[in-house]
Amino acid sequence: MCLLLVPLRLAFALFVAMLLNQKHKGLGLYRTLYYVPSIIGGSIAVSIVWKQLFGNKGVVMSLLGLVGIQQKTSLLGNPKTALAGIYQNHPADADSDHIL
Repeated sequence: MCLLLVPLRLAFALFVAMLLNQKHKGLGLYRTLYYVPSIIGGSIAVSIVWKQLFGNKGVVMSLLGLVGIQQKTSLLGNPKTALAGIYQNHPADADSDHIL
């Protein structure tokens, strides 16, 4: 079965690639709709990682608790410490044009 499906999928992918390589009306909209889920999915994954690191029960808060620094709210949950926490992770990017 695999010997049949792989060539069919490759042929279909080549057909779609050739179709999208030509000028068509609405091609920009199609490309946008095609890539939006990958952009949103990446953003969601990054936000989950940040929450796991800096949340109330995250790694950073646990490490701070081990050295005697107790906080009631997470670093990202407090407006006074949130931006400093982000800049501290990327000091080279703090003055660049990246969107946070």
